[in-house]
Amino acid sequence: MIGGGVATLLERALAFTGGGDASEVERLRPLLHDHYRQHLAEATRPYRGVVEALIELRGSGTTLGVVTNKSETLATMLLDAL
Repeated sequence: MIGGGVATLLERALAFTGGGDASEVERLRPLLHDHYRQHLAEATRPYRGVVEALIELRGSGTTLGVVTNKSETLATMLLDAL
């Protein structure tokens, strides 16, 4: 069910559990978004070695960036939490 954004996730979940139409997706979208925001970093951990690699890269003057399909707000919240 991963990939494609919130609407796709909801469509897949609804199809898996018996279906729902576009209005149901739109009704559930803000609820899922709020839940996700409240629990954003609870089970998220960097892969082993990533933090050390980022520290080393930053120390060497390498410009770092983030590529994600999350909104900038959620990405910033997640990075701050980690």
